[in-house]
Amino acid sequence: MALTPEGYAVCGGGVNKDMTLAVGRVDMDDVLSTTEALLKPLAGKEGVILSYSCIARYLALGTKYTAEADKVIEVCKDMQYLYVCAGGEICPLPDENGKLKNYYHNYTNVFCKLS
Repeated sequence: MALTPEGYAVCGGGVNKDMTLAVGRVDMDDVLSTTEALLKPLAGKEGVILSYSCIARYLALGTKYTAEADKVIEVCKDMQYLYVCAGGEICPLPDENGKLKNYYHNYTNVFCKLS
């Protein structure tokens, strides 16, 4: 849920002492740099770009919630495009009791170029 200034992880559930905890972080700079890096090779004067961005990427933008859409507009300025902020990739995973429960899955953006 958070990291303390000392570097300790604050968890929202039980953690056994023998467990390994891996922490990842995505912020606005990550979202915008990956959008630009992946979109630039597809951009050009012909075709249509479809962009479906995960809700988690949107949440990582904080108060600048249009920043990723603005980056798509900037990179695809000479072509047609559609930018959609999807509801997130949700898939079932087993919970601690083995029962399937839906969880958000990733920070993805799917690009498709139609020529």
